[in-house]
Amino acid sequence: MKGSIDLKGTTEESGTIDEALKSFSIPSYRCTNATFTVNGTTYDITSASLKIDNALESSPRTYASGLYAGRPQHGKRAVTINFEIPYSAEVETLKSSYLTSEENASVELTFSSPAAGHSITITLSHVAISDVDANVGGTGILSSTVAGEALSVGTEEPITIVITDKISTPYGG
Repeated sequence: MKGSIDLKGTTEESGTIDEALKSFSIPSYRCTNATFTVNGTTYDITSASLKIDNALESSPRTYASGLYAGRPQHGKRAVTINFEIPYSAEVETLKSSYLTSEENASVELTFSSPAAGHSITITLSHVAISDVDANVGGTGILSSTVAGEALSVGTEEPITIVITDKISTPYGG
């Protein structure tokens, strides 16, 4: 699992870092299960790229606020995913049926640590498929690239992230 985060701060505070947070003793997480489901059919994902964009814009410094800028404001949030699935005849059905339909798919990625009891599960319940590339040229194992955007449907959030660990005390306290 590889990630990068851009943070925008608003103030500085002095303090100390909790010693328990300095050393992270859990081994690295790796993706152990990734599935793509559309209309009841589940496909295994071989690789995936997830982008969560809050479209943060820095607030300007004003004479009233002093040294630091105000809280950043988010713009239109976007959650997009690109992933590969093994090519099969069903990919052509995906391409012809779901690119133009209102049927939503779901994607679930599970990252686990070798240490028992530690996992991160990312669920996109409603994904609008925007592209299905069924490139069958070349040698080797054939795969198809699927792209989509997570949608907020009703009261459901576009993305849900569940972090499970076996530590019973709160972090930082």
